[in-house]
Amino acid sequence: MKNFDIQLDEEYAQKLAYIQQEADQDTVEAIKSSIELRYQG
Repeated sequence: MKNFDIQLDEEYAQKLAYIQQEADQDTVEAIKSSIELRYQG
């Protein structure tokens, strides 16, 4: 497993928080889901 240290500006931090809330996911799961959606598309 790889570890990533990222910094998000306020806009993307809010977007990530929205995705987490809507999908009821923690940060890692929300990011994984987003990557999967893009990878399939």
